Amino acid sequence: MSGRSGTAAKKKSVSKSQKAGLQFPVGRLARFLKNGRYAKRIGSAAPVYLAAVLEYLAAEVVTDSFHHCLCCISAVLLIWSVILIALSYKFDGHFCC
Repeated sequence: MSGRSGTAAKKKSVSKSQKAGLQFPVGRLARFLKNGRYAKRIGSAAPVYLAAVLEYLAAEVVTDSFHHCLCCISAVLLIWSVILIALSYKFDGHFCC
């Protein structure tokens, strides 16, 4: 006997993003890194780190744009033009509030 029962329930699969606690797709980034041929070998932690960095940058952009939207423009909608204006203010060194 192999120690496994035939009626045992299967474990539910857990994605790499859920294991890392991220919203960005780690598996997709791993596939892009492998298919992009950036290196001969890609470590298992590289796509996790890349997903974490991209998620952090996206959160920063949305947070700064939302703050700029509420503070300076007093608009309710966060549209792409507001995001571009907020990023240009941030990178130029101008602060509205």
